[in-house]
Amino acid sequence: MAFLGIARRAGAILIGRDAIKSGIRRGKVRFLIIAGDASKRLDRDLGVECTKYGVEWRRLKSVGKRELGMAIGRFEAAAIALTNERLAEKVKEIVR
Repeated sequence: MAFLGIARRAGAILIGRDAIKSGIRRGKVRFLIIAGDASKRLDRDLGVECTKYGVEWRRLKSVGKRELGMAIGRFEAAAIALTNERLAEKVKEIVR
């Protein structure tokens, strides 16, 4: 999760449904993480966009919104999209 804080400081993440959907459509998102306790609707909405545009994504069942938010210096975050390819690859290795 430390890489998420680095990504935030580097400006390489998007937070929030609208920002993430826009980033996916513009081809900026490299990897999407959804918290395990996020709503099924968010999972479905963002999952459909990711599938449509060929973006890899994961729902982390063992990581809640608070934990995901704390990793980037926020109270909660239901979903985080990484826009930097190198950081996205590192995070993918960790969450596999």
